[in-house]
Amino acid sequence: MNEPLRLGPDALFAGDYRVLRRLVDEGSSGRAVYVVEHVSQRKERVLELLPQALVRDAESRARFERDAIAPSYLGSEHVVAPVTVGVDEATGTPWLLREYAPGSDLAKSLAERGPPPPATAAALLSQLCATLGAAHQASLVHGNLSPSTFLLSPAPHDATLVRLQLLDLGVGRLVVESEGAGARFSPWRAPEVFASPAGMAPAADIWAIGLAAFALYTGVSFWRHPDDPAALTREILAGDLPLASVRASEQHVGARVPVGFDAWFRRCVSRDPRMRFTSARDAWAVFESTVVSGSARPSSVVVPPFERPLPFVAAPPPSRNAWIAPVMIMGAIIGLLLLVVVGGGAAGYALYRTKRSTPVAPAVPRWSDDDSPVAVSSNDPMWGSRTAPVTVVVFADLQCPFCKRLDPTLDQVRSTYGQDSVRIIWKNEPLPFHVNARPAAEAAQGVMDMAGSEAFWRFRRLAFDNQSFLDESHFVTWAGEAGVKDLQAYRAGLTSHRWRAKVDEDHALAVRVGVKGTPAAFVNGVSISGAQPFATFQRTIDAELSKAATRRAAGLAADRTYVTLSKENFAAPTRGETKEPEEDTVSVFKVPVGKSPVRGNPNALVTIVEFADFQCPFCLRVEDALDRIQQVYGDKVRIVWKHNPLAFHAQAVSAANLAQEAYAEKGNAGFWAAHDKLFKMQSSGLSDEQLQSAATGLGLDGPRVRSAILQNTFRPIIEADQDLAEDFGATGTPHFFVNGRRLNGAQPFEKFRTLVDEELVKAQAALARGVAPSHLYEELVKDGKGQTPLERSTLDLRRPEIADAPFKGAANAKVTIVELADFQCPFCKRVEVDLSAVLLQYAGRVKLVWLDKPLPMHKDAQLAAEAAQEALRQKGNTGFWLMHDKLFANQANLAREDLDRYASDLGLDGLRFATALDERTHRATVEATSAMADDAHLSGTPTFVINGYLMTGAQPARKFRRVIDLALSEAK
Repeated sequence: MNEPLRLGPDALFAGDYRVLRRLVDEGSSGRAVYVVEHVSQRKERVLELLPQALVRDAESRARFERDAIAPSYLGSEHVVAPVTVGVDEATGTPWLLREYAPGSDLAKSLAERGPPPPATAAALLSQLCATLGAAHQASLVHGNLSPSTFLLSPAPHDATLVRLQLLDLGVGRLVVESEGAGARFSPWRAPEVFASPAGMAPAADIWAIGLAAFALYTGVSFWRHPDDPAALTREILAGDLPLASVRASEQHVGARVPVGFDAWFRRCVSRDPRMRFTSARDAWAVFESTVVSGSARPSSVVVPPFERPLPFVAAPPPSRNAWIAPVMIMGAIIGLLLLVVVGGGAAGYALYRTKRSTPVAPAVPRWSDDDSPVAVSSNDPMWGSRTAPVTVVVFADLQCPFCKRLDPTLDQVRSTYGQDSVRIIWKNEPLPFHVNARPAAEAAQGVMDMAGSEAFWRFRRLAFDNQSFLDESHFVTWAGEAGVKDLQAYRAGLTSHRWRAKVDEDHALAVRVGVKGTPAAFVNGVSISGAQPFATFQRTIDAELSKAATRRAAGLAADRTYVTLSKENFAAPTRGETKEPEEDTVSVFKVPVGKSPVRGNPNALVTIVEFADFQCPFCLRVEDALDRIQQVYGDKVRIVWKHNPLAFHAQAVSAANLAQEAYAEKGNAGFWAAHDKLFKMQSSGLSDEQLQSAATGLGLDGPRVRSAILQNTFRPIIEADQDLAEDFGATGTPHFFVNGRRLNGAQPFEKFRTLVDEELVKAQAALARGVAPSHLYEELVKDGKGQTPLERSTLDLRRPEIADAPFKGAANAKVTIVELADFQCPFCKRVEVDLSAVLLQYAGRVKLVWLDKPLPMHKDAQLAAEAAQEALRQKGNTGFWLMHDKLFANQANLAREDLDRYASDLGLDGLRFATALDERTHRATVEATSAMADDAHLSGTPTFVINGYLMTGAQPARKFRRVIDLALSEAK
């Protein structure tokens, strides 16, 4: 049966849901929707009944139960996610239960009020693309989008804004696939779905994005016969598709189509799915740059990176016109309900409006220790007490891999000594050869200025976790996540370099105190250089604590301890030592050539390994120097290419795939021909169409190139190169190793020549010793520094606390991911989408275990953890993960009364739940896992231990895949 069950008024379904009224009855889209009384909970909710064909056997039933609940993992308030799902045993009907989400669907809004203003249409489209981008990243395809699956309502944070929410994500695709070939008509359903619904790809949603945009801007359907199934099917499947402007003109709304829309729309609704935009991210990026920029641009629309869900700012609509007014009236009536239902989603894809106000950081007493040789003040980011007996001043660079490596040591200092004994102060020291370090330093200092130290440390953690993403768009997004409220003022500050003076001041101090590289630390004035282990810091801190205790007992004031001891301990640099830090071009790194493309003599005396990005302007700039090297040195030098496409270059991965396809088809000659072509094209653009045209000019196989670009065919090769770049600290592009010696950035020919000439002498000496030319490079780098091994954790995975902890995935999986996390931690929420994608990809081979690690700075985290433990006790793993999802979806609302409400929503025994929280039944369990983490020096969240390998921070799925693949290979 492929029609949903129909219920009459007052009918009782599944023994607990009494029908109050019918909300939607859509036989055409396979769902019947009712407002019901949830009898056992005494609450009004929405019940959706779906076709029985969705659960025709055990396998399809399991898939329904998995996919229907999957949208909850996104934690996005732009998705109406179910509270619970199930299959009615009496009728065999699959169903899902969700909160009532007031609003009107897009079809009704357009019919009653016409299209919204262009700025509002753009904001709604940005929400749609952001939400689908996050869903696709988590391997969720909607597949059944239509005007009735778009719910419009006032934004919970500002009722003058309109929020878009998606209905039926997770089940829409199942409904279509259950219909098989010849699926029933739908005005936004992609043509390939009619022929073969199974295996639906994100491209089907891209088709719908184009049609949704047309409707938002024009207020009408693109199709001539949207209500005639036979005629509509013919339109979708056959005949020429006219330009959007032509079709709009036919309906007398041509003036509503913005400039640039036709070309963008044609990309979305190409009947060949391979020719559509490769992702929702790309669709919005191109729309924003080519359509929005030329029309009514929403001034504050910020679309987040799509690799992981982050907050974004929506544009305020222009005027309170007739289109918005009814929604605002509805907002006044239901505002309180909205805050209850969706107010907690602010840490997901939350939509909020920045207020134009003077940015003010949290008020702190002004103080200064300027008379210390290593001067500090209240203008510096600080962790710990102003009067702590020991002060650790860290000079660091946010792009420096060694500074990132020091981070776990500093975490251990915090957890070992506490903020009353040690304070940590940050000083900016961006190194000149890290091209993104200074902008990152200014951005971080801006967060400190506008939101205070706690926000700074959150921003700094995000920057270290994402050193390949250090650009302005990410700075703005991270600042919002860290706690900056006025993002427009923050962006203006970045543009005007408002915080440059503080960074310059820190650098001047670094020069005065003799800092020669990063990281560099001073413990009460005692110098510690480099990313030293905890034991090194511990010895110095313990000695200083003892000294400070003695001096304070003798009468030294607490607020003068640092100045006094730092003056005694500090050793001024000798004359001539205060020069600018220089890049280490002496150390040799054992960077493998592997099977990468090579230009030049394979037995050359000098090998230059280049990590680069075809969309990077600095990589283009250095091409002249590389060309000159080849002209001057000829067969004595070869160049090896390694891919490192940066995430903020939207077409870099596509370009890398084209180049790799050229390499696969035509070897080195083909690759370098493509390489030269791509850099020549960089200024005019690297869109998929331009890449396809370039492939034709290069004589490549067109279908293979299209497939490589659309399917990211060479992802394993590209990601392996990126992993290699990280292993050797090549965090920016371009980055070179000349016979293993590092040279960073778009350097002039002279810098290369110095290293090449020195290496030629060494190479010739090696040949004279009898080294074979074919083994020369390996000989010259054999004693160099190797790849940084993956860090291992001392956490004992056999501990009973882990065996008894909640988990999901295969119980006997070969790989176990232990996650130490905090329900109030924004980074823990942020990683959820990537974790979900990984669990789907490695289903049956990976198990995820949750361990509570509530941080002291999060006042509601401990009780939230205890609430989840009670859900585990009452309903096992299923109960725990439902509560887990609920807590992250409502992360801003974790007070005690909120926890009680969530327990009720999930059907827990309210009395038992309240008693457990009142009597702190699970406090010991939570504290035990937290202490176990502390014993293993795992102090931050999220932290992951994957078969013993340590991973810290909200890492992208690629990082998880790398460690999981290694663990799987070792487990065989």
